[in-house]
Amino acid sequence: MRHMKLLGLMLLVGALSTAVLTQTGGARTSADPIIIGLVTNSSGFMSAYDGPPDNGARLAVKDINAKGGVLGRQLKIEHFDQKTKPELSATGAIDVIGKGAVAVLASCDFDFGSPAAIAANQRKIPGLSTCAGDPKFGAQGIGPYAYSLANTTNYEGAALAQFAYKNKGWRTAYVITDTTIQYTKGIAKFTAQAFKEMGGKIVGEDTMSNADQSIAAQITRLKAVKPAPDFVILSSFNPGLAAAVKQVRAAGVNLPLIGGAGWDGTYWLKGIPKFSNAYHGALGYTNGPSPLKGQFAVAKKYQQTFNTKPVNAYFLTGYAAVQVLAEAMKRAGSTNGEKMNDKLTHLTNFQTVLGPVTFTPETHAPSTPEVIVQYKNGKEKYVANIRPKNVPDPFKG
Repeated sequence: MRHMKLLGLMLLVGALSTAVLTQTGGARTSADPIIIGLVTNSSGFMSAYDGPPDNGARLAVKDINAKGGVLGRQLKIEHFDQKTKPELSATGAIDVIGKGAVAVLASCDFDFGSPAAIAANQRKIPGLSTCAGDPKFGAQGIGPYAYSLANTTNYEGAALAQFAYKNKGWRTAYVITDTTIQYTKGIAKFTAQAFKEMGGKIVGEDTMSNADQSIAAQITRLKAVKPAPDFVILSSFNPGLAAAVKQVRAAGVNLPLIGGAGWDGTYWLKGIPKFSNAYHGALGYTNGPSPLKGQFAVAKKYQQTFNTKPVNAYFLTGYAAVQVLAEAMKRAGSTNGEKMNDKLTHLTNFQTVLGPVTFTPETHAPSTPEVIVQYKNGKEKYVANIRPKNVPDPFKG
């Protein structure tokens, strides 16, 4: 009887210990899902940029789970809405990590997503932005556990410059920079820098804020440049981009306009009928078939799943982020942050919906081909797929 009581006590202590460890993340059974934290903006203006990659991540989780999950376990997303408030980013990361997240997917912008990635790095957990373009979102700017699935602004700017100089034969540019966030400042800076290094000339520069109701003064200064520039680098994002473009065209400025991936989509063109003679960089093209294998098929699956077409190609980054995380878990045979990160830093030409992704201990952005999209009569059209040859060093000078 004494032995039976002792055995019973041991079993009870063991059960309690397992329960406590499970609640604190110390131990999880093979039946528990693998939690990926999603700290993004589903309300406020950033929802236009975070919504598509959020759904892309959810679609990837659905597809992976349908094939058996990872390490014999299902994936699960735990979401925190930071409400377009940068000050809630770190709070959100701590929240989802407390709920068992083994990795954090952060907002599609350095200003809004970096605090979440910093919090994840402090806990040795991978923190991936779905589509932050600032080069600082990585090993150099945040830490060894930080990654982005978007091309960096120096890479994207070099691609835009190469398209302008070599594909279009343009030689002079005027630059208008939205100084609200790091992304738009980077696109303007690196596009202009790469263009000048190829032999182009910047004939004027100006700034704006995304909150500006009017850019009449900037347009007046642009129109005063004689001879007129071959094109205008208008580096902004919505909602300010729509207002700026509308004013530029209403003022009779029909020069070619060019911008970064923040332009992607036609949802913002209301009030700008038959918008044409403009180009932007993109993370992919999903409006129809293109040389980018698999992207249109995933877009159709997106529409079937969410009963709406993706508003832009940003959803591909959320899908790819889950793909690389799942691959890191498989190669590590674990969801331990340090082991996963070791595999992430050594991914080489791993095929994702964005194209082949390579990370190194120093480079934590993919450098997938930059897509160039044209606006013609209010619609988007695939134009080119560019791997820039001369990419400025973002940490030099």
